Amino acid sequence: MVKFADEQVRKALELKARSVERDDVERVAGNRAAVQALIDELPQDLGRARKQATLLFEFVEFAAAEMRASDAGEGGHVPPFEAVREAVGALLYLSAPIDLVPDTEDGGFLDDAAILELAVQNIVEELRAFCERRGLDASDAL
Repeated sequence: MVKFADEQVRKALELKARSVERDDVERVAGNRAAVQALIDELPQDLGRARKQATLLFEFVEFAAAEMRASDAGEGGHVPPFEAVREAVGALLYLSAPIDLVPDTEDGGFLDDAAILELAVQNIVEELRAFCERRGLDASDAL
C-alpha cells in the first residue's frame, strides 16, 4: 500500500520549487517532447493529474515567452516568478528518479499526482488568469 503524508508532499514540492532558477524555466519550456513523455507515463486513471501537468507546462511555456518579451523591451505579462517556480518544480518532480514513492511500485504515481494537485492549488489564481488570457477552459484541471 502506498503511503505518504501531506507534509511530505508539501516539502517535496517546496524543495523542487525553491531551487528553480530562470534558466530552469527556459530549459523546461524548451523541452516539450521530454515533458510530454513524462506526462504520458502517468497512468490513464490519473486523468486529472495528466491535465494538471499539461496545464502547468503550458503555463511555463507562456511564462518563458513573456520573460523573453519583457527582456527584449516588448512588454508582456510576466507571471509572478514564485508561481512559475511552483509549476516548474512540479514538472521537475515528475522527472525525479527517486521520489516519495518509486514509480515502479503499485500506486507509484500517486505521489506525482499529489504534487501536481498541490502545485495547481498553490498557484490557482495565476492559472485562472492564464486560462482566461488564452481562452482556455481548464476547469477539469483546477
